[in-house]
Amino acid sequence: MKTTTLIGLLALSSTLLTGCKEGCFLSGGCEETTQAAAPVPGAEGGSATTTAVATKTVMMRVVGMSCGGCANAVKNKVDGVSGVVSCDVSFEKGMATVALSDPKAEKNVEDVIRKLGYTVSVEGESPAQNTAS
Repeated sequence: MKTTTLIGLLALSSTLLTGCKEGCFLSGGCEETTQAAAPVPGAEGGSATTTAVATKTVMMRVVGMSCGGCANAVKNKVDGVSGVVSCDVSFEKGMATVALSDPKAEKNVEDVIRKLGYTVSVEGESPAQNTAS
């Protein structure tokens, strides 16, 4: 009886832990939607606070994401990179759109995504549409 219970627990643990690279089944992060970019503090209401201005927007193909939890993990890590103004990630499309205030940050963004275990390549870029506040 003990052996059967142990085997069942191991099988369940294995299933839960292999849901995706980020183990999102355990954290409840597996969703079919991605989070919207957080609002920039001080951007509304005419505040005198200066906000970062995007100088370039980069579209990156991210291969290997299997759920919304994966996309959220990429978004959270990329948002923490110095020089990133905003990041939107879609696991359905396999794309990340990153607005940069420092074009040199692009390499750091790629490195962060690779460290998460995904393959990343730049699909295109354009001048940012944001203006100074």
